[in-house]
This record gives sequence, structure tokens and C-alpha cells, in this order.
Amino acid sequence: MNSSIGGLVVAMPIGSASPCANAQESDAPLCFSAKKVDMLEQHLQLLVLPTDELARIAVDEKASPKTVYVVTRQLAMLETLRRRALARRSADFLCNSAADAISRQFRMLATAYTGLEHGNAELDIEKLQSSPAQAILKGINEGVAAASDSVSAITGKPAPEPAR
Repeated sequence: MNSSIGGLVVAMPIGSASPCANAQESDAPLCFSAKKVDMLEQHLQLLVLPTDELARIAVDEKASPKTVYVVTRQLAMLETLRRRALARRSADFLCNSAADAISRQFRMLATAYTGLEHGNAELDIEKLQSSPAQAILKGINEGVAAASDSVSAITGKPAPEPAR
């Protein structure tokens, strides 16, 4: 499967082994179905390369250290969301906690991307001004919107809207 975000073409091999496949060999129960996790993981993976490119642009354009930090933190948040979705828990209340964490972290991720595209004075997130950064952010925010259905499917709740 190929997809384009912000002018970058992202290729995802179809039928590739998911990290979920290895996780399912464990004896611990899954919190979330493999199908739902795979859908979210595909959406998140499509955000990694454009986010990495955005970090390069922020550094090259001498954005403030805080802005560079916010952009690069997004990469860590994407990985943390993926790991949380793969959660194995031994009690239902721990699965509920994992679902709440996914919802909360997805909102933080979406809020930061929106802030980077439009600015967010309340959170002190500067708007990335350049045309290449704006094009990438537009694509990223479209990808985040697409991922919100997967977050809803996993958490059983409407996907949280980013703070503006």
C-alpha cells in the first residue's frame, strides 16, 4: 500500500508481518483485537516519515529549540501509542487503563500537530511558517483525522478532538 502525506510517498508492504503477530504468541490475553491494532498501526506508521521530515525542516529553518522538541517528541509519542495498542493485560481494569492512555495520548499528539500547523498560544506551540512545513502538516493532520476512527475502535469511545 502506498500513501502520500504532505507530498511524501510512504510505502507500506501489504501482508507484512505485524509486531502484533509475534505478540499473539504470548499466553497473556490481548486487550485489543489484532485487526483493530493493525488498522491503528498502519495509520500511525504513515505519520512517522512525514514527522521525521518535519523535524528536519524545523532544524534546517532554525525553529526555536522548543519547537524542534515538540516536533521530535511526536515521533516518541507515535511509538508509545503503538506499544500501548499492543498491550497485554491480565485484568479488564488494566485494559481500560490502556484504552484511556491511548485516548489521552492521541489527543496530545493531535493537539501538538494542530498547534504546529496553526499555532497554539495557550500551549506555547509556535506555528511552523514555511510552505514545505505547512504542506507536510496539512497531510499529517489529515492522517491524524483518519487515525481517529481506529482510536475510537480500540477505545470504544469517540476519538478525542485536539485542543485548539
